[in-house]
Formats: sequence, C-alpha cells, structure tokens
Amino acid sequence: AMPSTRHEMMENARNSQHLHQRVVDDPFLNDLSQVVASGNVSELSDLLGDPPLSKDTVHTCMSLIGTAAPDPNAVLDLLYNGKNVTKKSSDVTTMTMLPCMGGSATRVKLLLDAGIKFTSAPIRGQGSPSGFFVACQEGHTEVIRTILDYSPEYKSLIDVKAIQVAACAGNLDVLKILLPFLDSEADLHKFDDEGCTALGMATQNAHTAVIEWLAQHGGDVNCRDPDQWTLPMIAAQGGKLESLVTLKALGADLTARHPDGRTPRSLVMHVDPQVSQPLTRRLLTLLTSCGEPAPFNEADHCHWCDKSVADAPDGKLLKCSLCRWAHYCSAGCQKAHWKH
Repeated sequence: AMPSTRHEMMENARNSQHLHQRVVDDPFLNDLSQVVASGNVSELSDLLGDPPLSKDTVHTCMSLIGTAAPDPNAVLDLLYNGKNVTKKSSDVTTMTMLPCMGGSATRVKLLLDAGIKFTSAPIRGQGSPSGFFVACQEGHTEVIRTILDYSPEYKSLIDVKAIQVAACAGNLDVLKILLPFLDSEADLHKFDDEGCTALGMATQNAHTAVIEWLAQHGGDVNCRDPDQWTLPMIAAQGGKLESLVTLKALGADLTARHPDGRTPRSLVMHVDPQVSQPLTRRLLTLLTSCGEPAPFNEADHCHWCDKSVADAPDGKLLKCSLCRWAHYCSAGCQKAHWKH
C-alpha cells in the first residue's frame, strides 16, 4: 500500500487551503486580507501597527501576498522594514505555494519578478512541500512551465518526488513537460528512499495512460522494488484490474513469484474488502489465464489456522470454490479468512 508518509505530505499541501477559512473566521485577518488585496500600503501599515508582529500575523500576511496583493514588493518592504521576518523564512515557501496550488501562472510570474525564489522545501516530516511540488500534484501545467522557463536554476526542482506525485495523480501532461528538462529518461524511473517509482505509483492508482507512457520512455514493466514486489503484484493487491490488463499488454510477467512464494493471484485474495466479488473473479480469471502455477504448498496446510493435513478433520483440507487454491480445515476457517 502507499506509504503513510506520502499521504501526510499530500495532506500538508491541502492544509494550506484552511488559510481562507481562518481569514473568514477572524475579523482582524479578514481586514488584513482586504487591505492586502487593495494594495494600500499606508492603510496596511496602520493596521499592522508597530513591530514586532506576531509570527501568526506575518505568516498570514505572507500567505495572502501569494494570492491577493497586487504589489508584493510594497507589502514585503513593509514587513521587512521592522525586521519581523527574513526572506529565508518558511513563510516565503507558503507564499509561493498558494498560487501554485490555485494554478495562477500570472501570480507566480508576478512573484518571480518581485524576486521571490521558488525554492524546494522539505517534504517529509518538516515544513510544507514546495509550490512546484504542489503544482505537479494538482496538474497546473501553466504554472510549471512558468517556473521552469523563468530560470535554469529551477530545473533542480524536478526531483523524484515531483515526478512521482505527477504519476500518482495521473497527470500525464505534467510528466510530458518535465521530460525535456531531465538529463535522461532514466530519471523518470528512479527509486525514492521508500522503494517507490513513478511506474509503481501509476500502477497502484490505475492510471493506464501514464503506465503506457512511462513504459514507452524506458520504464521496465518487469522491474522489482527493493522488497522484490513486481508491478503486477502491486496491481493485484490493490484490485486494479485496469493496471493488470495494461501491464499484460506491455509484456509484464503476471506469474512472477515473490521470494516468499506469493504471486499476483495469491495476493488477489488479500485485496481490500470493498473490492466486489465480481471484480475479484475477473482478476482471478485474468491471472489464471496467464498460466500461473499453483502457489507453494497449495494443499498441505489450512490457510487460516495453519493446521496440517494430518491434523485436519477427516485428514483432508477443503478447497475454496472461488479462488481454487486456498485450502481450509473447516468452513469456519474459510469464513474467518474472508474478513482478511
């Protein structure tokens, strides 16, 4: 399954949308929002009062600059005049992230012209994701083009995370934009520190067009991750029939085993309980048609309680009529296994 840290970093990006609700709920922040949007610097100065400003006020004002201020330089000069923040603060990252999230290429260009750097930010465990990362996640192609065309230095923003999040979201147009800026097609298929690849992300989320495109640009549909999982195993465990069909057409081996003996067909029996029985049958039919051999030790132990044939009632095990390979010592064990 997708690592929890990836869920967390995507959630961090969405959390910035809460700023707008905070502005609505807080009278002071609401006034601040209107003044920033009007571009009236003198009125803003009166509203903010004498420095030092609170960190929350500075954070909110910087965030608003990213979405509303017609003259970012004037507002920035006011904030920096009292040395309340520095241009190296995490608030600048928030300011650049918001227009990227909203897909405003015009706002991004305005901030770039104002000297604001769209630098990368820590993604895992601390800070917010970079604006560029959010744009790749949301599929805002014009924002991505604006940043990459502005200066060669921004090529460094195209890291493995940006590529993977685009593949995970099924944003094929984003991947097509990023490709010319890479040193080689091999950069599309790098493993991250969790053992994931862009092709694996697309497989896990059944983005078949992305799977096909990545395969056409150097992706190996028979690759294994550091844990020895194949792409068909990832698709089977997630109940992604579309991914399996696509991988099969691209030449993937749907019968390859994990070193512990598991195969895509055996993993189908451990898919999410919400996957319907008809879909499970279709998955099993597809995988069985590939000529997969029966899993290891198919009939020598109960697949729930692990009783051997000798210890089972009547000295035999009962075969599951759905998957045709799991065996149980009793109907009770079979029903217990269904829940898992």
